[in-house]
Amino acid sequence: MQAAINPPFGILNLVEDLEKMATVAGKSSASSLQFYKAGARTTFFKLEGLCRLFKNTIEKDAFEELLKSFKSVEDALGEFDYHEALYIGISSKKGVPDEFVAYFKKQMDDAQRRMDRFIKAEYWLPVDAGKYDAIKKTLLHIDWPDIEKLKERIAKQIGKDLHKIREKYEEGELNPHDIEGGMHEIRRKLRWISIYAQVLNGLIQLQPIAHIPEELKMYQTADVLTSPFNKLPPSIKGIKSLLINDIDFYALSWVIAELGDLKDQALKEAAITTALNNCKITDKKETTKIRTLFQAPEKSSEKSGGQAEIILDRFIYQHRIPERIERSLKRSVIQES
Repeated sequence: MQAAINPPFGILNLVEDLEKMATVAGKSSASSLQFYKAGARTTFFKLEGLCRLFKNTIEKDAFEELLKSFKSVEDALGEFDYHEALYIGISSKKGVPDEFVAYFKKQMDDAQRRMDRFIKAEYWLPVDAGKYDAIKKTLLHIDWPDIEKLKERIAKQIGKDLHKIREKYEEGELNPHDIEGGMHEIRRKLRWISIYAQVLNGLIQLQPIAHIPEELKMYQTADVLTSPFNKLPPSIKGIKSLLINDIDFYALSWVIAELGDLKDQALKEAAITTALNNCKITDKKETTKIRTLFQAPEKSSEKSGGQAEIILDRFIYQHRIPERIERSLKRSVIQES
């Protein structure tokens, strides 16, 4: 067994990064806002990713508890992030009614208050409330397995996750025509695969494929190829990496981005509709002007489900990308046996 004082993949460093952010944020009168602006949400995402893997590969109870803690605060930060982005987008346009802007400002302010209350109630702030010490103590008392054994378990778990995505999509449980419970949910599940590759700190590497099949070239866009999310950390010295073909990982990245755009468009249209109703703006000319200004025509989100289904059918059934990634991970482990 590895020494308990040496948790792998930099998980302890991530907690310490949060602790540093909380220390600096605590000096501000708007400490929760500063904590958010420091990038805490991204760090919580990384910790959540590791806990999702570790609860199924190391110790269920401890990591489920940590996962719950990290996810809940990330949700609070994410809610504020969503409302802040909406307000910035709305307030930056000229010719928008004052009451419309005020509505989104109130939504953002309310989300900030909820975020502030939650962060302090759960002792993420102030830094000396004991939260970070308790998490580090938990991590240092985990009976960490040998890295090679853990690598095999991780490969198997990611394969199971990919298989489950395919299965739930095929059975209709993940329905892209359901924006939140289907399209958004399948994007979340696919995004975790991408996040795992980042947070495993070099355990997963991309295998360059010289010949790109014609049907997969559509995924090789400039945005995908230059995305920082597709630049993985260097491999771990002395450990043979788990390999994923780069063309398959790029396809995964492309689909996550496309589903994200469709989801964002659907949510924006819903937010505009809700705001128009709350502000009692009913004049057809005025509502059309606002919807045109924000590129959110009425019922445009209804098309999003159909577009998402086309993307996912091609990705899962025609190009079989989840299956290809699962197979690459299996081969990485088998070749070492």
